[in-house]
Amino acid sequence: MSATQDLQINLLPWQQKVWTDKSRFKVVAAGRRTGKTRLAASLLLVKALSSKNGKVFYVAPTQGQARDIMWDTLNLKLINGATISLKGSDRPETMRGVSLSYVVLDEFADFKPEVWELILRPSLADLKGSALFIGTPMGRNHFYDLYSEALAGKLEDYNAWHFTSYDNPLIDPTEIDSAKRT
Repeated sequence: MSATQDLQINLLPWQQKVWTDKSRFKVVAAGRRTGKTRLAASLLLVKALSSKNGKVFYVAPTQGQARDIMWDTLNLKLINGATISLKGSDRPETMRGVSLSYVVLDEFADFKPEVWELILRPSLADLKGSALFIGTPMGRNHFYDLYSEALAGKLEDYNAWHFTSYDNPLIDPTEIDSAKRT
């Protein structure tokens, strides 16, 4: 039985595509309300339960955002003793010196690139941990560059996807069209 069945995780078709991909680093550029955060929460739980050291991070642009987005979903201690820490990229010093199995970087375009390059990427090295970068496209910035390079196959162990709000079958397309007009 797969982890999604064991934990009764129901994924949208696009989420299933990302979930089953074997790439170590996954970059998802997707519109609002597509289900990025739901995918991230599910992956955090599964990765924490199967981690070698019980340490995974969810990082948002600020600690307050991290709490607002994930607190209710992930405020628990897992059966294997693993914990999921909610962090803000605005305080990178709080993430130094740890060894991580997994990290989610939410709204990566709002991070300073050094947070990934100098703090989080090295924290994955000893355990060969993996990462999920998620965010809403916001012009050409370091998230765009990472997405483009991953999509073009220029980065080993990376893959990239792009989805729109229309890819979430739980949202009525006419609602999206109406929002676009206003």
